[in-house]
Amino acid sequence: MNAALVDWFHDLAGSTTNTTSEGIRSLAIILVAWIVWCERNARIFKDQEKPSQDHR
Repeated sequence: MNAALVDWFHDLAGSTTNTTSEGIRSLAIILVAWIVWCERNARIFKDQEKPSQDHR
């Protein structure tokens, strides 16, 4: 994973337990789950798959 992206996320969400940080972390988890769900549906129901170079 790109270190700059991880650093950006840690700066944004932080490691604190304030409400904003918790909300950002929750949103990130939901967005990742949504992307995985959409990819799964495309592969199963539409018989589509992204080429490996698009995954980077």
